[in-house]
Amino acid sequence: MEPKVMLYDSNNVKIGETFARRARQLVKQQRAVWTNAEQTAVRFLAGMEHLKDTEEDTPQTEDVNAVYDAQLMKLARRRVILKNVFRMMVTVYLLVNTFLVFIWLTVAGRGEFWPIWSIAGWGLALAIVKAAFTLASSPPNLYDTRVAEEYNRLKGSVGMRE
Repeated sequence: MEPKVMLYDSNNVKIGETFARRARQLVKQQRAVWTNAEQTAVRFLAGMEHLKDTEEDTPQTEDVNAVYDAQLMKLARRRVILKNVFRMMVTVYLLVNTFLVFIWLTVAGRGEFWPIWSIAGWGLALAIVKAAFTLASSPPNLYDTRVAEEYNRLKGSVGMRE
């Protein structure tokens, strides 16, 4: 198991830990510096002025784009699967309820329209499933944005106490 390295922000406030490999990447990218010779802790540098405009930064941008593209592909696959499942559910709904209406027309002698209970109840269930699928296939960026905002809020409140 790879050793853990402590992470500190630019104000030397402990913010967590990461693996040594990731810490070495941060130092190599000039986003952080080692705080001791044993390399057991890194401190993030304040602002972007510490980053150099070198050719080494270009692959990092491409890596970010590749990760973003992979996330978009995963989201696209999830949406296609959910749409196909929903289409199958609607098809079964239409077939079964058409069959029930056919039974009502031929066998029941056109009394009270009892298939309405199946049509209404199942239709409501399909509407709920559609809403759930829509929420499940929404972009994850909304969640990530809220997490980042909460992190910044908490980080600001910790900095104010010190």
